[in-house]
Amino acid sequence: MRRPTRRRLMTWIPLFVAFAVAWLVLSMNSVQEFLILRSDPPLGNLSDTPTGQLPADVRFTCVDGTVLSAKSLRGRPAVINVFATWCPPCVAEVPSLERLRSTMGAEATVLMVSIDEPEQLSIWTRTRNGDPAAFATANTFDPPMDTLSIPMTLVLDAQGNVVAKVTGAFRWDGPAVVQRLRALGQ
Repeated sequence: MRRPTRRRLMTWIPLFVAFAVAWLVLSMNSVQEFLILRSDPPLGNLSDTPTGQLPADVRFTCVDGTVLSAKSLRGRPAVINVFATWCPPCVAEVPSLERLRSTMGAEATVLMVSIDEPEQLSIWTRTRNGDPAAFATANTFDPPMDTLSIPMTLVLDAQGNVVAKVTGAFRWDGPAVVQRLRALGQ
């Protein structure tokens, strides 16, 4: 092998390896979650005056086929996250919402509503082994579910009143969020 060729290889091979390793590390969900998400969402100072309710005609169709209405969400707090499968901050936020869903169990409803087509959401959910009952599409994105940016999360009290509309990617499974949701359920 000639010297200039060897010199080029000795320069480019380490750069390629470094790029490949960086890409692999950054594509890991836990690393994305660490780099993208902010700590707790701003739920500490929620006003006691509700900002409205979800319209009664809003229906969520879960990947498993279950249909939930706005009325069926009443009786316990709810966290409704609007996301897209192609949005990196949205996807980074999903594991913390799944952990929140697991932590809250029957105390609160945690639903991730995609703006994607139902077939696309179904495929995405299967590829990541997500709970089909946790992911849904909506028949409408009228207020208060309308948003100019995603991810966007609505927090509802037990009566169905929207008490917070949070835009941005956050860690939703922290103790402050769990405590606030439990307080909203009382």
